[in-house]
Amino acid sequence: MAVLKQPLVNPESGWNRYDDNDSRFSFVNGTWSNSAGGTQDYNTTTMSTLTSNSEVRFNMTGNKLRIICQTWTSFSNSIEVWIDGKFVDSFTTAFSINSANGYRVLVFEKLNIGEGEHFVKLITKQAFTFRFDAVDIDSSATLKAYKEPVSKFLISSEDKTYSLYKVVGKPLIPLMDAYDDGVGSVIGSASYSTGYTWKAFDNDDTTAYGTNFTPDSSKPIYVGFRFNDPVCVKRYSFLAGLRTFKFMASNNGTTWDTLDTKTSLVSNTSTTQAFDIQNDKLYSYYKLEATLATSGNAWVSIFSVQFYGLMPSILLECPSSEDSYIQNGIDKGFQIDTVEELNVKQHIKEDSIPLGSGKLFRQPIDREKHQASKIIFG
Repeated sequence: MAVLKQPLVNPESGWNRYDDNDSRFSFVNGTWSNSAGGTQDYNTTTMSTLTSNSEVRFNMTGNKLRIICQTWTSFSNSIEVWIDGKFVDSFTTAFSINSANGYRVLVFEKLNIGEGEHFVKLITKQAFTFRFDAVDIDSSATLKAYKEPVSKFLISSEDKTYSLYKVVGKPLIPLMDAYDDGVGSVIGSASYSTGYTWKAFDNDDTTAYGTNFTPDSSKPIYVGFRFNDPVCVKRYSFLAGLRTFKFMASNNGTTWDTLDTKTSLVSNTSTTQAFDIQNDKLYSYYKLEATLATSGNAWVSIFSVQFYGLMPSILLECPSSEDSYIQNGIDKGFQIDTVEELNVKQHIKEDSIPLGSGKLFRQPIDREKHQASKIIFG
């Protein structure tokens, strides 16, 4: 019988083992290398990283999962397991077996995951060695390349099909050349700064708020804006090499509501990234608070931050086909703030096969009796 934190040299009956060299595993973020371990490791190799927030990704069918790794006292003590987009548990590889390296060690087991296909991420949360060796799953199950499922909606009205998308609202922060403006003022963790905080809001990708302070949970780095009159922010964007951060709001600058959280984001210092949020409240203060930058780099630069207001929804007529569903479908959580914002923008025409899968929900609405002020999908 398999025992956690003990070697499991070969898979038990009812299980199949897949080696780290299997092409269906994806090794993303950070730096990964193939570490030859001789005959001790399964098929003589492991995939190794020293980078925090490095990930192993794969899909699997079946109902049970085991993770096989190499262990040692100085290895990573915190590897998170995410299944179907939800945090499940974490495990450690920071222990020895009989005062020596552990090989082919069962470090994690999850039974009764649920039938069907699942997408899995293993995320190491420390900049210590993590050596991934293999995965065991049901013998009747299948390992697959990583792919997150598509969950979208189309709207059917009589013989026509529609989708919705949003037009970016107007920028709320003016181009800043100092800390204060008639609209409001810049806020930030200036005591750690070697660059002026307002440079994050000057709409110039060559100037930035910079700091050589290594961010952590006790002293996070942040930049933000205090509006003289409260506003409702629906989207924020920035250019920076951030991995873990929060977007927060306040009406007094002391008590903060978290509107959005990102973890293990792929660091990107060449392309502006934008994120929509579901926020209906007016706040005076908004800030982008970072707790982890590019691994191994204590310098953080934040360029071209912007907040956006209401984003109108546009009605789009499109074909009822699988391709159209994937390309034009409405994401779960899409919100229409007022019906009056809807306009037919475009008709998409294509040769396609009618959509034959999924579920269609029909609900007639008599707008003479029911005046809609808000519609939320998902």
